Amino acid sequence: NYPTTLVANTASTSSATLATAIYSATLTVIAMLYNGMWLWASKGHRLLASDVDLAEVARITYQYRFGPLLYLAAFVLAFVNPWLSIGLNAALALYFAFTGQITRKRAALDHY
Repeated sequence: NYPTTLVANTASTSSATLATAIYSATLTVIAMLYNGMWLWASKGHRLLASDVDLAEVARITYQYRFGPLLYLAAFVLAFVNPWLSIGLNAALALYFAFTGQITRKRAALDHY
């Protein structure tokens, strides 16, 4: 991934601000596109299975609601302190990596 490599190669140089801003901007755009795709697909059950759990759809929608705003905050933070921006991006990556597992566990518990 080019933006990730860019940050890795420039994190300790004078180009860190620009590299981190590019990285954060890329993640912001990805988050906006993902949310747009999810909202389009899930609204009115356009692309969801007929037997989909509506509570699960609501949980997913809620979990991803603030992603674009937080990635945008990381973008702005890149101009203040690139390392804090990298830290926020890392925290968001961890959050989104585990929310799907938490949702699945919660859904499994709800069925018992």
